Amino acid sequence: MVSQSVETRRLQTDTIETSDGDDSDTSCCATCSSAPQQYVRIATWPTAAETLKSYANMYNSLHKDALKILVDTIPSIRDLQDSIELTKTSLAIDSHPRVDGYVVPPMLLGTLSEELASLDFATENYLPIYEHLTTVDGTTAAIPLFAGNQLLLFYKKDLLEANELGDEAPPNTWDELTEFAKKLDGDGSVTGLCLGRMSEHACRQRSSITGMPCHSQSMSYWSMVLASLAQSAGASSGWLFNVKLNGKIVPLLNQTLQPALNIIEEQLQYGGADALESDSLDNLKGFRQGACAMTILGHHPLDLLKDPNVGVALLPGSSMVLDRPAAALRECTYRSCPHGRVNPNKQGEGVNRAPIGALDIAMGTILDASNHKGELKEFFDFVEEHRSLNDEMGGGRQPLTYDELRALTEIDPDLQAYAGLIETTTSDPNVAWPLTIPGSFDLLSELDQQVYNYLVQDNHTADASKDLVRKVDRAWGIRMQQQDSRVHATPLSILYQRSLQGVVTEEKIDLYIGIGFRLVCWAMGGFACLLSIAFAIWVYVNLDQRVVKASQPLFLWLVCAGAFIMASSIFPFGIEDDIVSYRGASISCMSSMWLYALGFVMMVSALYSKIWRINRIFRYAHKIRQIRIEKKHIMVPFGFLFSINFLLLVIWTIVDPYEWIREEANPGFTNGFCNSDHYWAFIAMLVFANLLVACYTLIQAFECRKLSTEYGESNWIGFSLAFIVQVWLIGLPILQLTGTTPDWLFLTKTCIVFFSCVSTLLCVFIPKIQYLRDEATKEDNERQLSGSGRTSMFGAVVKPFQSGFGMIRMGSQYMISRSSQHNTSENMEKRKNRTSGVIGIRIVRASGEYAQDMEKLQKNLKTAESRRRMLQDQLEGLQEQFEQYIISHHPHGAHVGAHMDALANSERTK
Repeated sequence: MVSQSVETRRLQTDTIETSDGDDSDTSCCATCSSAPQQYVRIATWPTAAETLKSYANMYNSLHKDALKILVDTIPSIRDLQDSIELTKTSLAIDSHPRVDGYVVPPMLLGTLSEELASLDFATENYLPIYEHLTTVDGTTAAIPLFAGNQLLLFYKKDLLEANELGDEAPPNTWDELTEFAKKLDGDGSVTGLCLGRMSEHACRQRSSITGMPCHSQSMSYWSMVLASLAQSAGASSGWLFNVKLNGKIVPLLNQTLQPALNIIEEQLQYGGADALESDSLDNLKGFRQGACAMTILGHHPLDLLKDPNVGVALLPGSSMVLDRPAAALRECTYRSCPHGRVNPNKQGEGVNRAPIGALDIAMGTILDASNHKGELKEFFDFVEEHRSLNDEMGGGRQPLTYDELRALTEIDPDLQAYAGLIETTTSDPNVAWPLTIPGSFDLLSELDQQVYNYLVQDNHTADASKDLVRKVDRAWGIRMQQQDSRVHATPLSILYQRSLQGVVTEEKIDLYIGIGFRLVCWAMGGFACLLSIAFAIWVYVNLDQRVVKASQPLFLWLVCAGAFIMASSIFPFGIEDDIVSYRGASISCMSSMWLYALGFVMMVSALYSKIWRINRIFRYAHKIRQIRIEKKHIMVPFGFLFSINFLLLVIWTIVDPYEWIREEANPGFTNGFCNSDHYWAFIAMLVFANLLVACYTLIQAFECRKLSTEYGESNWIGFSLAFIVQVWLIGLPILQLTGTTPDWLFLTKTCIVFFSCVSTLLCVFIPKIQYLRDEATKEDNERQLSGSGRTSMFGAVVKPFQSGFGMIRMGSQYMISRSSQHNTSENMEKRKNRTSGVIGIRIVRASGEYAQDMEKLQKNLKTAESRRRMLQDQLEGLQEQFEQYIISHHPHGAHVGAHMDALANSERTK
């Protein structure tokens, strides 16, 4: 958003010149948008304003009946960008823009791209670099008007010959240029290399103070060095960013800016004392006056081109180029720089040139919301038709088309060599395209000012240059994130790749998941989350029950939490760039991996801890009487697994984040999906770490296959793990078959996550819920039972001695049980307390490896049973003797004996 102070200053400063030379305040436009517009309004910056007004005056005088062309001069490129942002904001409220078009440098085309009208005109006649600039975001939307601004090296032949450099001229590398400048730099009367390095910001400040024009060319000067170091694989490879396999763009400044600064620092030593206070106009003036031996110009006046003492050459190049995979500089060879040339001054040395220019060429654009698109297009055609190369229309303008190139040689045959240089530098396969993405000016201006501050401070140390790189990298990262975070904004990575392609692209259909698939899959994810919450609540409600305590609530809650987090990954799986920005989609990509991985870790570590606990009790039960398994035994494996996954995810997020990209899948269609350069490497490490634990847990479960706990937990844990493995075995091939088709890919991922979570929850909790219900039913039945026994003659109940042991054998497995043949209300109460108050695991069935111990126990049980029967027989004998004694000695003995027999028979009947 443009600040009010900026806009107020702009309105106070800007003027409009009509064909009659009248001035009018531009602020009237802000209040007259509702009135019928009687003119076509164009906004531009001072460098292009003077020439554009000359054409406007000519057009207005020749077309009396047409709408007048009015040119609005914005004080600087920065203010011009602010004006564009204000226009974009106002168009969201009012469909009538305050201007009909902009004439801008290429670095502002990206900012305008969303508001531009498509233009229909022939581009084949333009020289390649200018034809490339006519395309904005895949659409022909800009017309090159004037000021080609291709950088060329100008030098004084007599000065080079006087210093014995004539045979080696021109310099072919930056090192040679520095050596030339060192030899040419005299006693103060002549400067070896004059390059006015005043930044755009500093130039703007000077202009606002002095009121004099200031043309900064510092961006061009450091760009030409950076481009020759960074770009060697052709124009489409770019010189400021590296396009990674996942579509992400990464600045190349970490590898190229420091070497470029070293070159600039050396050049600065021979550029005169006022190099940091000069602009391109000062360069030209000094070179004309003979104050400097060499300079680099973007404007090429005809008088200098015709001067026999002035030599003109291509920009030097670099003998070192960036090896992007290795992130290091390498010597230029036929492999490392296929577009390089052999240095004629040094045998065996390769030179990589990346001609740069057109950074401030005037590009005509028309707003799509304008009501006068036709009239403005006619004016731009008029400028093309009457474009002149002579000094009357702003001398130094370069030819933009092949026709103008041929006309240049017709004007003066001596310019044939110059025409060849222009054709070479504009059609070089390794030409450095100007940056035309949204926010290009902010990025370049940030770097420009940081480099300028670094040079002014005169602290040219390695630490200072590294600090400069960090500052710029951080500032660029913030600006790029701000652009990508805009809702429905096309990411800079895609816009940058389109800007490098420079071709008109066909309209493609973006494929998305669709509302139907998204609702179904999100409903499945919601159900899994709700199910985990429901089971967690069930654990809390039944904390006092033995079935919960024996399973340990911490284990159960970990399973619920893991399932909830894991199921939550379904929601970011379904987020695409149709409902959020590319930045938001990229965040969803990475968050889905975090949620799934950490949720899986919680579930598997809990299952592993449980099965390990059962196995440990089983293995050591014959050695010790009681084993205490504490919470730390569950948390240790969880903490270990969590740490490994957390570390891998942090490294993945920082080094190579999982980001959203969109690619053409089939002709006319694009698919969006998550990807990263090292995706499979990080996935392999995560899968290996988790699969190793899952497999070990399965092995533990297999070892416990014949061990039955009181609630059968070992079997159900094994079932849940086996189900997860089965889901993956089925799901992974389906994932490969679906490819990048959005809807089916989303559905497959959802099913994998859903069935993994739900199956684990059901296997862990359903048996416990069923057991608790059966236990409640059993206790209700026991309450209805009453104790039984035999009543003595004195009113006491004589309970038969019928408790004992029993054994059931099933194959090689044994079940040991101790039962009581009598149940009283007291026993039931004790059983209830035992059921609800003991934490532990009961092993009720063991495997055949303890068969010997079981046989020994069986013999002991048989001995005990024989002893019981013997005691029972003795008891019965004593009872008979007692009855006979009563009958024989009691007065009513017979009667009492009959009564006792009746009671005994009644007891037996019951």
